[in-house]
Amino acid sequence: MNTRRPILAIEVHYLEVGLSTFKSMECIAAAVVQRMRQVQPVGPYTILGYSFGGNLAVEVARQLMRDHQVLESLVLLDAYAPGSLRSFKGLRKLATHLRIIKRLKFQDAWSYIFSRVRRRLHPQSQMDEAKTLPLPGDATERRISEISKAGLDALRVHRPEVFSGRMILLR
Repeated sequence: MNTRRPILAIEVHYLEVGLSTFKSMECIAAAVVQRMRQVQPVGPYTILGYSFGGNLAVEVARQLMRDHQVLESLVLLDAYAPGSLRSFKGLRKLATHLRIIKRLKFQDAWSYIFSRVRRRLHPQSQMDEAKTLPLPGDATERRISEISKAGLDALRVHRPEVFSGRMILLR
């Protein structure tokens, strides 16, 4: 990117905050704003949010504007309106599986995928298989899963306030 400003990519899963921070979109946004202002104490700010991060970016922008900070631009990439996804259960499971697969070596990833397919096709053998196939995932993976669930739950009940600024939606 051709800019002289710092670019800060924030992955909310890796914010050094407790799980209780993820109880609401406002709390998550406050943690993001705090991290942003550690790097760049004052604006102007350009914010981009992708998918779940689109709703979060709007809340971050709203909080920055409430604090009288200059918002140069707010860009949403493949974001969706709050309340447009009624059930996150399947999406949550898929996101968790994709994060696990992404961290595995190629052969282990295929083994993981096939074990899940087998479980769906033959649920009666699920108990025997669970004893022989360890689930991949360390403490980091469990934290990501917990935070993803909490974040999606927060988004599901989020009722955003009016955003008075300009935003760009890229689809």
